[in-house]
Amino acid sequence: MDSSGIFLISICCGGVLSGQEIKRPESYNYLRGLEALQNEDVAGALDFFEKDVQDNPKNSYSYSWLAYLWYKTEEYGRALTAANKAVKFIPKKDGEYLY
Repeated sequence: MDSSGIFLISICCGGVLSGQEIKRPESYNYLRGLEALQNEDVAGALDFFEKDVQDNPKNSYSYSWLAYLWYKTEEYGRALTAANKAVKFIPKKDGEYLY
């Protein structure tokens, strides 16, 4: 299993273990980004998440997905920048994404 698979599994498991109901973004671009990601459309997902952070510059969840997608496309500098922004804005009670 590659590192992206481990990342996704940790995200899924983290939500179950935390036991808290965390309110995640419901903006159009964020939801379309998740949809594109599910359809394995990396370019589309990047586009939607980038639009979302332009509209919502403190959306740590979009930054988290951008970090994952940039890492997956071997854009390591961009991945690190997005990860740093994600960590800065993630709500403290959201252990799943803090992990």
